[in-house]
Amino acid sequence: MVETTPPGERPKRRRTTTTTTQPPEPALPPEAPRTIPSPDGPILLARTLPKEPEPEIAPAAPAIELPASPPSLFQNPAFQAFWISRLLIQIAQGAMMYALLVLVVDTAGSSFYNSIFVICAVLPAIFFGLPAGVAVDAVPRRPLLVALNVVRFLFVISLAFQLPSIAGIFATAFGIWTIHQFYAPAEGSTLPALVPTNRLTEAQALSNLALIIAQAVGLVILAPLLLKTAGPQYLFAICAALFLTAAFLVLQLPRITDASTTSQARMADAGIEQALLSGLRTLMGDQILFRVTLVDIIVGIGLSALVVIAPIYLTNILDSSSENTVFVFAPAAIGVIAGLRLAPFLSRHIELRMLATLGLLIFAACVAAFGFMSDIYRFLVDTLQLPLDALADAVRIAPLALMVMLFSVPAGFSSSVVGVAARTTTLLRTPTGSQGKVIATQSLMQNIGALLPTLVAGILADVIGVERVAIVIAVLMIAGASATFLTGRFTPMARGIVDGA
Repeated sequence: MVETTPPGERPKRRRTTTTTTQPPEPALPPEAPRTIPSPDGPILLARTLPKEPEPEIAPAAPAIELPASPPSLFQNPAFQAFWISRLLIQIAQGAMMYALLVLVVDTAGSSFYNSIFVICAVLPAIFFGLPAGVAVDAVPRRPLLVALNVVRFLFVISLAFQLPSIAGIFATAFGIWTIHQFYAPAEGSTLPALVPTNRLTEAQALSNLALIIAQAVGLVILAPLLLKTAGPQYLFAICAALFLTAAFLVLQLPRITDASTTSQARMADAGIEQALLSGLRTLMGDQILFRVTLVDIIVGIGLSALVVIAPIYLTNILDSSSENTVFVFAPAAIGVIAGLRLAPFLSRHIELRMLATLGLLIFAACVAAFGFMSDIYRFLVDTLQLPLDALADAVRIAPLALMVMLFSVPAGFSSSVVGVAARTTTLLRTPTGSQGKVIATQSLMQNIGALLPTLVAGILADVIGVERVAIVIAVLMIAGASATFLTGRFTPMARGIVDGA
């Protein structure tokens, strides 16, 4: 009995000692800052409570600032320099080409020479489009952009000292558009190196917006104003200064990492013929890229044909002078700007391929509406009882002309959305070492594809009527949109033909 009680009591004593000694050693440092419900240490809680707010306050401030709206792309110095340089270049090029065309009209006084002037703008794309794409991918882009702008400056500054003859005007137009064939793919393929990938659609929209603003400033304001007041030589001097300023802005861009060395090695191994076909091969190898490219080309061809029949449409249908074409279709610029601003938002909710196809269908519907404008007008006025006549009287515009102006807005909107979606898809789905060749190939396909429809549209307008031509253009565009969904079956076959060439 005596021997059994001590071992029974010892474990009890050990249990009591373990409960009193364990809490202060391991539990105090780690558990006191985390848990409050310990009844054994009110003094420990008093010591740790003042220390708890300190680690909570520190991360709270940046956590509130993170959800702030992202900054504008114009706060990016590289993109800002890129955008301003593009704006200045397009202003100078548009104003200069307008001045050269005026000089052709004043000097020659024949529409034949006007056609030659247009040919001088088209031939460089056919002759130098593919070689320019190969050169862009084989040469560092920033030095190339700077050098091309300096060459433009030297080319144009000479015109400020002596006006060219009619042959000199054609040579100048041919030279400037040849430089453009090299500059356009280099400029377009530079954009992905300046902005994050998730903001590429927004950057492309702003880049297109610079083109729209430049056309308004160069063609509508700068060129007509200086030609009437100071003369063409002063206009050429200002254009030269804009090209030189653009060269300095491009020089401020960061060093653009490209695959020029790899492209040179590939060109040396494959040969110049295979290098020229590399852009087409890349297009054929990507079904989505090829489909979106076709959609963009179809819209471009439709625009070219529409430009040809627009003056005839005003004369025969609207009973207005062809000189008013710019004013009647001017509201399209509102749609273009709206499309450029909304394209980034739409691309976050609609796949780029579908967005381009929807834009094509809307544009085709607007072109078809120009063929049924009288019927649409009677339906809106007689059936729906809309006060279009009162609105036309208020703005002092003929009712049919007002209808054309209203339908020009969605036409401009859809065409700009297609352009942004197509170029963004090209930059996202094309390897860095092939972007210049792919963009040059797309431009070549656009120019070649627009030659025949542009010529035929003007001829058919005199034979079957301009309204029916508009309907035919719309039907062909819708048929082309349907054909793009079938290209997936024929793309491997077409690529095999290109590879065997």
